Amino acid sequence: MSKLKKGFTALAISAVALSLFGCSNNKSIESSNKTTKTEKKATKKPAAKPKKKQKAFQLKDSQKSMTSELPNTPVVKDYVLKIKYHGDGDVDISVNNSFNSLFEDEKDTVAEKVNTFVISYSEDLEAEADPYCFLTFTHNGSLVGHSKQFSHNEYKWQ
Repeated sequence: MSKLKKGFTALAISAVALSLFGCSNNKSIESSNKTTKTEKKATKKPAAKPKKKQKAFQLKDSQKSMTSELPNTPVVKDYVLKIKYHGDGDVDISVNNSFNSLFEDEKDTVAEKVNTFVISYSEDLEAEADPYCFLTFTHNGSLVGHSKQFSHNEYKWQ
């Protein structure tokens, strides 16, 4: 029996040693995983700032392109005085007196041309994902019309 006790004791000691070795090994793996997660969090924040700067640059570049090309665009140049692009497909359009005298279907045509114009010169990706922008038309600061909230290719005129 003493041989059996010695064998059992040796087996118990090796099982305890193995479990302790296994636990300490898992702890080091967990601590290295925590370090990796912390490193990932630290690298995500600086990457967000260049995206914001890039988007702001794209917005300014889009606005410059629209302003310079507006006088060369048929139909749009006859009724639109200024286009202010806010990004992400949000656009304010200042129109002249001639626009107010158009019928609704003619205003819709001008709005479609403006939308195509804006999409072609916008550089931010969100506007390219949706083929229609939210357009707001004003004349001397007064609302003339706008895109419908859930259907940007349809318009409501005052």
